[in-house]
Amino acid sequence: MVAPVTTSGFVGNTVRSRQFAEDPRTVTERLELTVNAATYIWQPWFITVLGEGDLAFEIESGSVSSDGNSLLAAGGVDFGILPVSNFPATLSLQHTDTRASGEFVTFNSVSDRVSVQTRQHYSSDLQTTAGVSYQRTTEANFGVEERNRLELGVNKTFDTDRLALSVSLQSDDFASERDEDETSQTAVGTLTYDAVPLEKVFTQSNSSVVREHIDAKNEAFDRLSLQGFSTAQWRPEEYTFTVNGALRTFTETIEFSRIGSGLSNLRTEEQLFSGTLGLNYPILPRLTANVATTGQFQAQERDAGAISGEANGGSFDRSSASLLGNLNYVSEPSPFGGFEWLWRTNGNLNQTFSSDTGFSDSESVAAGHGLSRNVTLGFLDPIRVSFDQDGTFAHSSADGFVPSLFHGANFSHNKAVDGIVTFVRLSLNDRRELAGEQQQELQQVQFQLNRESRVDLTSSWTAGLSAQITRQKSSEDTDISASANGTVGYRNGEVFGVENLFFTSDLSISAFGLEEVLRRNEEDGLRRSDRFSGDFRNRIGYRIGRLVASLEGTAFLTQGALGNLLLFRVRREFGDVLR
Repeated sequence: MVAPVTTSGFVGNTVRSRQFAEDPRTVTERLELTVNAATYIWQPWFITVLGEGDLAFEIESGSVSSDGNSLLAAGGVDFGILPVSNFPATLSLQHTDTRASGEFVTFNSVSDRVSVQTRQHYSSDLQTTAGVSYQRTTEANFGVEERNRLELGVNKTFDTDRLALSVSLQSDDFASERDEDETSQTAVGTLTYDAVPLEKVFTQSNSSVVREHIDAKNEAFDRLSLQGFSTAQWRPEEYTFTVNGALRTFTETIEFSRIGSGLSNLRTEEQLFSGTLGLNYPILPRLTANVATTGQFQAQERDAGAISGEANGGSFDRSSASLLGNLNYVSEPSPFGGFEWLWRTNGNLNQTFSSDTGFSDSESVAAGHGLSRNVTLGFLDPIRVSFDQDGTFAHSSADGFVPSLFHGANFSHNKAVDGIVTFVRLSLNDRRELAGEQQQELQQVQFQLNRESRVDLTSSWTAGLSAQITRQKSSEDTDISASANGTVGYRNGEVFGVENLFFTSDLSISAFGLEEVLRRNEEDGLRRSDRFSGDFRNRIGYRIGRLVASLEGTAFLTQGALGNLLLFRVRREFGDVLR
């Protein structure tokens, strides 16, 4: 008996014309064939086969480097071995070529990959996984990289506990065309254990070890890192409070050596131990207290060798302990002049002792209130308006007494009706310190607009816009940052009422560093036009059964230069699945 074969895919022809800045226009024609196939060997439960192949013949003219013809191929095959058993495995063979995709990339690359993945279900509470892979990647004008990877995993569950163990080993060998060869080996092991050792006590523990070695040109790097993190939580039924605890340990050794410059080893050893014990207590329905104590010990030893002499060598260790407290209250909303009004207050306490700086403390008391209501404003009905005001009085041993004020206003509109969904939000915030040696100020304006509109069953509009301006000021400096981006999209599945005649249009704009545009400042050497990027893409196409033809035009702006792309594509789909 011959196993049935299910196929799908397409054959096509693509003509692409592209020009950017002052470069000459390049014209590329591609003949493409993509085939997807699925079958099995003997029986579907024995071995399944899934394959994909891409073949393209490309003719390019007008290139800066050279004109020429290329035969490009990519594809892969997956063998599923005993796919419905308790011990399934997958063997994958993949060959990829970025040029076969037809997309523009910075550097073209060709990659071959072989991998085997297995999963073993020994019982409902015990599973293991294993995987091994080899990949070789060649990147044009850059180099060749070979990567080997091994992964192992174990997952075991008990009545109330769970254990997970994972190990990964990876080696990389990079042969550079620029005389920058590099090899590296990395090993990572992780152990996670979740347990319920006592009634209503929940614990989570995670331990990891990382071993890394890198050999580069005239340099070597070694790192050994071990880290453990454990948390515990007690939530008794007869009480309303919750007790939380956390413990973290960290140790790391780093060695760096350089050859050929008269420099020797740099070795750094670091240890860190920290612990936290906290209590969360809801005193009343809207009044909550938090108390915590923390402790930390950190030690570091640095041997600079001959890299920078004794100046950067030496060692230190420090220990610290802190007592933290927080009390927070938020009132019930109540009517006030047509608004909903509430008030809130909170207090914070931090007492710290450090072995190198001695005692330090910080305290703060804040009180504030908020008003909110819905208002009517024409087509944006309703608008949710809210105003907030908070005053904070803080004291610290470092800065003394520093009072500050916060004011905020938010306007939002969210509505969905008749296939139109609109969301608009404008937020204005101002926070400033009223005293202190370095009085800080922060102002921020944020705007967001999202709108989706379904014109009819076959067409729709989408639009999005976001912008932000932030101003930070101290007694010494003022910094302003601004950014914005927007998108507009249109979809029509029946242009002029013609079935299967579709049209899409997308406009996207991004702008960063607008503060320099606002200041008209070009001292950093960047033209203002370099801070904008965007593209305007339009595509019209027609489907006749399995035949699809489309014409696409794109104008784009990047790095202060304009470019354009024209793309004509014809595809004939075949098989059981239309793409």
